[in-house]
Amino acid sequence: MMRKNAFIAILAVSCALTVEADDFGARVDSLLGSGAMARSTTSVAVYDLTDGRELYSHNAGILLRPASILKLLTAVTASDVIGVDTPCFRTSLYVPSHGSDGIVRGDIYVRGGFDPEFMDADMDRLVSYLKSAGISRIEGRAVGDVSMTDSLYWGPGWCWDDAPSSFQPYMSPLMYEKGRVQVYVPTLASGRPVKVFPRSTFYTVNDLRRVSPYSKQSPGVTRDWMGGSNELLVTGNASRAYGLEVSMYRSQDFFMQTFVDRLREAGIDVDGYSFGLVPDAMDESFAVTHTLNDALHEMLKESDNLSADATLFQLGRIAGYKQADRKDCIKIIRREIDRMGLDADDYKIVDGNGISLYNYVSAELMMAFLKKAYSDSDIWRGIFPNLPVSGRDGTLKHRMGTDGMAGKVRAKTGTVSGVSSLAGYVTTHRGHVVAFVIMSNGVIPIRNGTLFQNEVCEMIYNL
Repeated sequence: MMRKNAFIAILAVSCALTVEADDFGARVDSLLGSGAMARSTTSVAVYDLTDGRELYSHNAGILLRPASILKLLTAVTASDVIGVDTPCFRTSLYVPSHGSDGIVRGDIYVRGGFDPEFMDADMDRLVSYLKSAGISRIEGRAVGDVSMTDSLYWGPGWCWDDAPSSFQPYMSPLMYEKGRVQVYVPTLASGRPVKVFPRSTFYTVNDLRRVSPYSKQSPGVTRDWMGGSNELLVTGNASRAYGLEVSMYRSQDFFMQTFVDRLREAGIDVDGYSFGLVPDAMDESFAVTHTLNDALHEMLKESDNLSADATLFQLGRIAGYKQADRKDCIKIIRREIDRMGLDADDYKIVDGNGISLYNYVSAELMMAFLKKAYSDSDIWRGIFPNLPVSGRDGTLKHRMGTDGMAGKVRAKTGTVSGVSSLAGYVTTHRGHVVAFVIMSNGVIPIRNGTLFQNEVCEMIYNL
């Protein structure tokens, strides 16, 4: 306890109203050498983009696990290769010709384009197109084409026991509502039923609270994820209503079953669903698209893992891979690294979102990508506006909101067990734009890492 208090005390008094450049490094060194930070491995890189000079470097070349700041590599590369405004995410509908009787004699197809922003309203758009075409009966199935990627739900080094957490959905080219459901649980006393969004027959709800109404178990919603079940189990009891999110097993089936449900609700009869390839002779009838910028907002502001990995697979599609795996897609990021004058073989990158425990990068590498974003206006407008803002929004909404720091920092956070990272930009009180990267491994509790990051950002602002 004394060590923790001492560390926090140093943070509280270490930053004066202004920090001279000569003192900045000494103060950061002092923080790194005290308390919990002394027991962790930390790398720091700080660079004044306005003046074009390095302000500080500590262990910038060592390899560490980055957690979600790795999303910056995916975001910068995609902004460069694909383009911020490009509608690269495409969910396509293929419908055979039909007569005036409104009957389609054959299967219809939905080709997945790994769209992380395909939501309930988009599902309704697919159905509305068919309804407006006068179709009342499909004498066949709705067939899902998921050939864009391999069949692996998760990436290498992802923690299997994160299921059924909403932050780690089962990945597939046909994503609907990010592959998860929102469960609203009212109090037992209200007598109201549990509500789930979006509506679908793909899942069922088992309200176990009514079996044991006096249970002391903490309230929660889960499912038998080891058994691959989509029965939502509502447990425990609470004095107030609560809401939770749960991932759905087999996201492509979640999409297709809900699509069939909506067709039937709209009065369009169909013989269920299956999976297969769109015939080469068929032309696209209708498509729902979203731009790269739509995904960047979720990827950076909310640290959405699906948006990042879906964007990674778009890199593979642009590169011409008919069925890409993550290794193929990461080749595009590796190419960007080599073009920066660094050696991609010096780093280990295995996914697009930083979930994997196998990722190893350096602060030096992260800084190179921050510099690249700043130097290219087309990339910059995709990165800078979508980064969380201190004290305002995203994953920084509840950080650095006091002492004049609200709105001064735009940065990507990264957190997994024992890893705390922050990388982005500070606009100083003199109007300079300063890029920074802070990565700590072995920092426990995580709060010590975030306190250190907050303090360094405040010192940067006061330079």
